[in-house]
Amino acid sequence: MKLVLYVTKDGDNVINKELVLCKELNIRLKENVNMFSPIIILRNEEKAILEKCNYAYIEEFERYYFIRDKSIKNTNYFLYLETDVLETFKNDILNSFCEYNKTIENGDYFSFSTDIDVRKEIDIFESDVTLPDDKIVIFSSIGGGTKWVVQ
Repeated sequence: MKLVLYVTKDGDNVINKELVLCKELNIRLKENVNMFSPIIILRNEEKAILEKCNYAYIEEFERYYFIRDKSIKNTNYFLYLETDVLETFKNDILNSFCEYNKTIENGDYFSFSTDIDVRKEIDIFESDVTLPDDKIVIFSSIGGGTKWVVQ
C-alpha cells in the first residue's frame, strides 16, 4: 500500500490544495484500520522528514488526509490522520450543481442564492437631516465598521 506524505500551506476548507511532496512510502497494515481516520505506524523513518509533513494520501483508499497529530514511542512513529473530504471528493463537488436553501432564523442577516440579484441603493445624508419614513435606512460609519438599522 502506498502512503504519500506532503506539506501544504492551504487551509482545511480549500479545494485543489497545493501539495509539496515530502516522501513516498510502501506500508503494510497489520490490522484493520478505520479508513476515515487511520493511525499509521511507521518504523525507523527519518524523524526530520516526518516532522515537516502535514498532509497525506493513501493510494489504496483513494483518500487525502490531514495529519492531525504525531507521536513517537520507542522506534515507532505514529501519524494520526483525518480524511480531507473536500480534496478526496473534489471532482464530485466541482462537477455537481446544487442550490442551498435555509430557513431564515432569528439572527440571520442575508439569504443567498445564485438566482438572486442583489442590488444596493445608496443615499448619502449629511448631518442634521430628517430621515424618510417610507424606507429602511442602514447607516455605516467609514472606518469604524459600525452599522445601524433605522426603520
